[in-house]
Amino acid sequence: MSHLAEHLRAAREQQKLSLGQVARQLGYRNVNKGIRRVQEFEDSGATARADLAQRLAELLEADPIIVAQLQRKDLQDWKAWIDESIPMRLSVRLMAAIYCETRIPSEVVTPEQAEDFAKQFAKANRVRCCLALSRRTTVYIDANGLVEGRLEAEPFVSNIPHMTIGGRTFILPDLGEQSWA
Repeated sequence: MSHLAEHLRAAREQQKLSLGQVARQLGYRNVNKGIRRVQEFEDSGATARADLAQRLAELLEADPIIVAQLQRKDLQDWKAWIDESIPMRLSVRLMAAIYCETRIPSEVVTPEQAEDFAKQFAKANRVRCCLALSRRTTVYIDANGLVEGRLEAEPFVSNIPHMTIGGRTFILPDLGEQSWA
């Protein structure tokens, strides 16, 4: 969780403001959308709107020096997290916004081998894929096995495809080899 998000949630709760009150005071015409955005920020520190954290801090009259310190701490934590080693993952696009993972064979160990495998898999199965080489780097591959693009992670924004339902982020597990026949 984000140190800044935790601090601002505590400030909101100390002021006994509901999420709805905060959304209204932030100027959201669609209060439910505002509630979801503030809740998402409080839960993870992530926000689709770059100015939301600043607007919340101003609304809750948070000390700007503390806000800046917490933002630096969050960025340091993110930099440490993004550089942690993870296994490479291949996410397959089943349809818009619906992804599942498929296994990368154990003999595939280098990023180059993984990219070759992903290209062949996409072409053979006529599916779009996203290969996460690390938390930092992802490669998007089209249904013809061609690289569509490469993305580098940005602070607090996942570059790995996922689904979000009810505020929870997840990806479907491997459906098994028979699913791609």
